[in-house]
Amino acid sequence: MHHGVGRRRGTGGARRAARALIMTGAAAAATVAGLLGGPAIAATAQATKAANAPVASTPPMGYNTWYQYHGGNESVVLAQARALVSTGLATAGYEFVNLDDGWLAATRTASGALTWNPRLYPHGLPWLAGQLHAMGLKFGIYAAIGNQT
Repeated sequence: MHHGVGRRRGTGGARRAARALIMTGAAAAATVAGLLGGPAIAATAQATKAANAPVASTPPMGYNTWYQYHGGNESVVLAQARALVSTGLATAGYEFVNLDDGWLAATRTASGALTWNPRLYPHGLPWLAGQLHAMGLKFGIYAAIGNQT
């Protein structure tokens, strides 16, 4: 028989089974997509929008108290912030002022909340944030897990 030459025996069933699995998988995917149509479509639209969002022209830039002072204090932070503004660096994109290690008090408040060291930041962090925001800068604070950071 001419049409049988080169054909391996027993492979037709395996191919049919593979096609059935593929079709079953496609049908299952279509069913799930149909059931989740609303949320799935919304999630896909959000992901597409995020993927197409423009990339910032610069990375987040600014001043961090750790690099020069390994902590700092209120007067140092304000002096550095004023320097960012007066030198034009803030206009160029250096808009973040971040407190790194050293701003925390040695103990928490009576309610267990973290708080600032009143010796280093006598006016408090909310006041400092207000000063920085008034200069057009953004304020951030770093803390790590543990009690000695």
